[in-house]
Amino acid sequence: MQCAYRLHQEGSVVGWVDRSATKSLEMILAEALELELDAIFVDDVDIFGSRAASLLRELTRGGKTVVVAAVRNTKLDFVPSTLRAADVSADDPLSDDDLRSLIKVLKTHGLLGVLKQHRWPFRRLEELRRMCEHSLLVAMIQVVTGQLFEDKVRSEFEQLDDGQALVYATICVLESAEVFKRRGVDSVDLLQIVSPGAPSARMERAIASLIHMRLVVRGSNGMIRCRQRTIADTVIKVVLKKRTSLLGEVMKSLIRFYAGYAGHIDDSNNPYRRTMVRLLNHALMIEFRLPDDTVREIYDSVQEFLDYDFHYWLQRGEFELQRNHLGIAANYFQSARGCGGEGDYKVETGWASVTLRRSAEDSSDSDKRQAAIAALKALDDVCRTRGTSSEHSFVVMARAGTEWLETVYKFLLERDFSVSVSTIKGVIELGRKISLDSFQFDRAVREYEPRLSRLIERNRGVPT
Repeated sequence: MQCAYRLHQEGSVVGWVDRSATKSLEMILAEALELELDAIFVDDVDIFGSRAASLLRELTRGGKTVVVAAVRNTKLDFVPSTLRAADVSADDPLSDDDLRSLIKVLKTHGLLGVLKQHRWPFRRLEELRRMCEHSLLVAMIQVVTGQLFEDKVRSEFEQLDDGQALVYATICVLESAEVFKRRGVDSVDLLQIVSPGAPSARMERAIASLIHMRLVVRGSNGMIRCRQRTIADTVIKVVLKKRTSLLGEVMKSLIRFYAGYAGHIDDSNNPYRRTMVRLLNHALMIEFRLPDDTVREIYDSVQEFLDYDFHYWLQRGEFELQRNHLGIAANYFQSARGCGGEGDYKVETGWASVTLRRSAEDSSDSDKRQAAIAALKALDDVCRTRGTSSEHSFVVMARAGTEWLETVYKFLLERDFSVSVSTIKGVIELGRKISLDSFQFDRAVREYEPRLSRLIERNRGVPT
């Protein structure tokens, strides 16, 4: 942000895309191109998923605009290997001058803490350098309190009563990197989320006490947030992932609130709808390490609100697909198709994936083979229609398509084998042609294209 402000002060036309932006990607891109910016900064570019790379390319306006994008180390897979960009690490070590300045400030305010035991300046400098290896925030907390950062976060949480813990956990989940869609949660919304039934005076007191303890902050706009997103992430990591019953309770309360509020809203840019969609995500449930039965119970609890929302059934299908429960996954994908999702590229990709895997598991079943051939065609249509905006479809074609063909090729007619090979190879070539920027696609092609070639060799004489 300092860099953006400096450029602005120097007279450059500068844009900023914040993580909490509610406009669609198309609207953001159109507005940025219309402004003809000299530079644009994109915070947490991974929120745009598979479309991040194409967004960054288009924002450059053919080299006329400098594009600076921030991404966490854990999300680097969203930055394609083929994207020509200069890497700037925010984790570069502080210089000796930086460290001396910090020590000077700490000494002035009588906060040297554990550094006090080192009398020689160079010893203090080396100790502070060691502490700052992971994070400056982490180091400052360790210096001032004498506690390791994770121990302090855990200790703060353990001192809370049940009501305070529920409120704090709820705020941390919403503020965590896995969920975050906007900074803070409205205080009225928060009270409703954590109160069973009508808003509770007890939970209102719990919110007030957390603000008084400075564990959370109330902004001038009434939004309540964590002190730092790093703290929210650490609470998830060191506390809630080990207390899955509490985390499950929090997720259930959050999803019920947002489903009740936004289940009827079609506008995908509505902030409540966006948060609901993120909370429903099957990958989030897996990332949070919630037990399978807990996840199913959470999904069951909002079916009354989302029974005709195809995104709800899509996520249920994807979760069961990840758990290899192919029969129930197929049922959920069919439900998604039946309530408005037929033709949606995510639904069609999920349905195709489970159809191919079911046929591979039962290669002698002719009905499942024919369904799998139809699934290949559906995937082919998605890839050619959606292009770079559906990289996962290309990955499924290369991986699941090849694995299916390896299993059933002996049962296929020559024509069906030839068409299937051509379809899979055609999508792989299309991915290369449109410069599909995806580590997942590159990895799938490296692994499965040779396997496809070997399969063709075993069936010589079949046109490819």
